[in-house]
Amino acid sequence: MSRKRRAKRPCKRTRSVIVAFRMEEDAARRLDALVSLSGLTKQDYIERRLLDESRDRHPELAHREITLAMDGNG
Repeated sequence: MSRKRRAKRPCKRTRSVIVAFRMEEDAARRLDALVSLSGLTKQDYIERRLLDESRDRHPELAHREITLAMDGNG
């Protein structure tokens, strides 16, 4: 049987570079908790944190938010 090929839809986004890194499991859980609190996609969250330093929060507040999110109370 032949398969019909779908015509590719024009994509508005262009992605020419892949950025990847490894994390320890605990750090990955903390990242997931922060992403969940932000309401953003993981990609958008990481981009904003890396590129927009003016949004940095106080470390103690971030730690408290992570702890609440990991406990399921966030």
